Amino acid sequence: MAYDFTTLRDGFAQGSYKWNAMKEQMPEVPSGIVPLSVADMEFVLAEEIRQGIGDALQTTIIGYNTPTQGYYDAVIRWMKEQHDWTITKESIIPYQGVVPMIARGVRAFSQEGDGVLILSPVYHPFRRVIEEAGRKTVVSSLLEEDGVYTIDFPDLDKKAAEAKILLFCSPHNPVGRVWDVEELKKVAEIAKKHNLLVISDEIHHDLSLTKTHTVFSKVADGVKHVVTTAPTKTFNLAGAKVSNLIVEDPALRETFLQEEPLTPSVLGLIACEQAYDKGGAWLLALKEQIKENEAAFRAILRQKAPNLRVSPLEGTYLLWVDLRALGQEKEELERMVKEAYLFPNFGDLFGEEGLGFIRINLAAPKQVIVEAAERLADRIDKRACCW
Repeated sequence: MAYDFTTLRDGFAQGSYKWNAMKEQMPEVPSGIVPLSVADMEFVLAEEIRQGIGDALQTTIIGYNTPTQGYYDAVIRWMKEQHDWTITKESIIPYQGVVPMIARGVRAFSQEGDGVLILSPVYHPFRRVIEEAGRKTVVSSLLEEDGVYTIDFPDLDKKAAEAKILLFCSPHNPVGRVWDVEELKKVAEIAKKHNLLVISDEIHHDLSLTKTHTVFSKVADGVKHVVTTAPTKTFNLAGAKVSNLIVEDPALRETFLQEEPLTPSVLGLIACEQAYDKGGAWLLALKEQIKENEAAFRAILRQKAPNLRVSPLEGTYLLWVDLRALGQEKEELERMVKEAYLFPNFGDLFGEEGLGFIRINLAAPKQVIVEAAERLADRIDKRACCW
């Protein structure tokens, strides 16, 4: 089946957060410019999922419903088919989004003042939920060489002594790594040594592009851990507010559930079930489109701005671009990017290690990505005379 990855929505008409944020930043933004920041897609919903949700609503009462057996079956089947991961119904805790789920985990598994360890640069809400819970953020910076990021294991080992929890992003946002099995095993060894609980945020785990994603549970080997998953990044369902926390340890489940969970809405549960039941073929096509978009973006920069470095994209649809070679200060760099009518996320949002980088959302029609890369390269060329 051919899928539509070319139709461009009107984000303003649909109330898109990132489109409205773009307008606030630049009220005079020209027509046709698409923001490439927040990690939702500019692709229309897969027809099978749209139809499935519509059919389900024909007979569903939107009341005070609990998760159905169909929802649990869909989650269990998806994890087995996509990740060769066998889970049970009892291990699944439906929740209203991954960030609230992580926030609850931080509160459940640590005390005020405890350290929570992160690998930076990293998804920025990690720091927020740590601080809001009254915990201490402990940072281990990733190592970067020629755009490739790795874990600084000696530093991680050292910093783990200061923490009770490791918030682990896998695949990693924003640098695009899909961690190798051996890397995951080393993380698990350090966690076991220091009696860390690992909250493995795997919201992007369906979006591995160049290698196989390994669920942390497969290497945990007795390490206390929970795994956060969701259909929202995979199928562009962020507004459905639905996610699946997998807690295989009964004692950890009991601790987590001491606070009543934020159960997803009926619509969210239906969307999750329909996506997992019917979205597999669309996902395969989506990943090919992301690869095509990435290749197009890279080709333009390689030709017109070869001094820029783009990290390998092993997973997610978020491209990490290094602009430090331009030698510009933060304000000057942001002004140049704005002059290119490019609206990405700036790297320092993810930690000081990201200063001088931008994160580009590739989940948009290819022509949007091509035009954005052309505008960036042309703006760099036009300003070169002034540097």
